Amino acid sequence: MVWPAMTNICTAAQGTEETALMEPEEQIYVNIQEVGDYRAKHQRPRETETKPVRTDAVAREETETWSLLKVAAVCLALLCFLLLTTVIGVSVLYDRDFNQLSRDLSNQTAEKDQLLVRYQNLTKKIGTCPDGWTQFGCSCYFLSTATNTWSSSRQACLMKGADLVIIDSKREMVFLNKLKAHWKFWMGLSNSPIQRKWVWTDGRSLGTA
Repeated sequence: MVWPAMTNICTAAQGTEETALMEPEEQIYVNIQEVGDYRAKHQRPRETETKPVRTDAVAREETETWSLLKVAAVCLALLCFLLLTTVIGVSVLYDRDFNQLSRDLSNQTAEKDQLLVRYQNLTKKIGTCPDGWTQFGCSCYFLSTATNTWSSSRQACLMKGADLVIIDSKREMVFLNKLKAHWKFWMGLSNSPIQRKWVWTDGRSLGTA
């Protein structure tokens, strides 16, 4: 009888010990559960990531966009090519015209220089008649004191590098009359037996002088 009682006590004691030993684990479990409940209450729900779905309409729109971009790029390339071609053509024409104008300008400059030299030479000749000669306009006049025939007088003039005077204007006639008043002198006018008219020494008729 004694052993069963002891056995029961032992059993009760073991049960008590087991109960005492299980309490910390239950508390940990409870704490963990409370933490889980707290986090579930206060933590924000994670936003679900949604991936865009590529539909056929979007694909067609992107295809059309790329097509338009390609067309625009091709048109822009063509315009650039045309612009470049135009610029090259204009530059070539400009260079050709510029070179031509430069050559023309050089030629005209050379001609102008030649004319200027000739003008200066003529001016020097006009301003420097030989001694004993009288200047009127662009000509020099020499009145000889010797009395000769028309042919001899012309020959004397030719030996001096001149010729008998040809009167081209009324002013020249007035000048010659004032050169030696009341003097008679030969003119470069003769009666041609072949043509039967008065002709100047340069071949012109009397009315064309």
